[in-house]
Amino acid sequence: ENTWRHAIKEYSHYAKGNMSLISVEAVPFDAALTEEVTYVKMDCEGAEIEILETVSDWKNVKRLVFEYSFTKRKDMGRFRAIAAQLRKTFPQMDMEDAAREAVQD
Repeated sequence: ENTWRHAIKEYSHYAKGNMSLISVEAVPFDAALTEEVTYVKMDCEGAEIEILETVSDWKNVKRLVFEYSFTKRKDMGRFRAIAAQLRKTFPQMDMEDAAREAVQD
């Protein structure tokens, strides 16, 4: 059995197949951002934008790293909106060429 496949069911391409589900306790992302957190790296299997849209206060986070798959999600409006929102907190944003072009269009 392949045990490395983990994902949020609503956002997973694995959801179409035969998979077993387990429930885990979770806290809202905002609640995990305590004053001690200065670095966040997200890999949420396609749920990054939805999570980023919920954050109202990044507290002491100085660096945020996440990926966005343009092949899975082609909603450039949402990507541009979250990029604009993130620029308010993180003025320096490093993006691959495709993302940079998408934001500038």
